[in-house]
Amino acid sequence: DSVMVVSELVTNAIRHGRACSEGDAGDARVELSWWYQAGRLTCTITDGSVKQPVLEPADRDAESGRGLQVVQALAIDWGWTALRTGGKSVWAAFES
Repeated sequence: DSVMVVSELVTNAIRHGRACSEGDAGDARVELSWWYQAGRLTCTITDGSVKQPVLEPADRDAESGRGLQVVQALAIDWGWTALRTGGKSVWAAFES
């Protein structure tokens, strides 16, 4: 479950979260970190965009757009935080 969720969140960060425009690399860095505390494993993906991730209903005919629904279904909790330095951090937690 955690590998699938990380794949979805990293893909979202690369596709939607990089703070750059066409032809401008800007702050295109995406970072992944893991932490374990009190029986929970949490992954955190950081990107340069302040755009909030939004869980939306999937279009049945769309080929993509279900990433956060996968995260919602597999993680015990998830959310995001705006960073003071710009960008955001999206996290998902799992029981171990």
